[in-house]
Amino acid sequence: MTPDGRPVAHENDPGNIAWRPPSQVVGWRVACSCDPFRKHVILDPLWTRVWDPVDEDLAAGRVYAGPPVSVDAADMGDRKDLESLFLDVWQRHVAPDLSVHTIRTLSQSLKDIESKLDGAVATARASGVSWDKIGRALGISR
Repeated sequence: MTPDGRPVAHENDPGNIAWRPPSQVVGWRVACSCDPFRKHVILDPLWTRVWDPVDEDLAAGRVYAGPPVSVDAADMGDRKDLESLFLDVWQRHVAPDLSVHTIRTLSQSLKDIESKLDGAVATARASGVSWDKIGRALGISR
């Protein structure tokens, strides 16, 4: 991120993968590539970099990533304690779509079951089974 909060890769050329020295890393955001056409959706909140470990407060979104001269200060991959925070943001982002997917899948399953039930009822009726007996099998009565 630039100091004003813009993703670095979007400064000049959105398709360009940009690199900045660790001393210029001022924060992190979770990104999701769920958007059509492979655009990244940048999610809130912004985790702001602090320069002193005593200032780190993950609940407040302040992350210590080493001193500015550190060669790996921008690499958050080693911070296992951050993974659950970042995943939580991503999971809240995709939860609505996952719910819609579940509804769609269950709806199709329900249609398939109803079709099979209709076929079973038709087969039973063709075999001479009474409506009364079929109704009891379905758990319904007149």
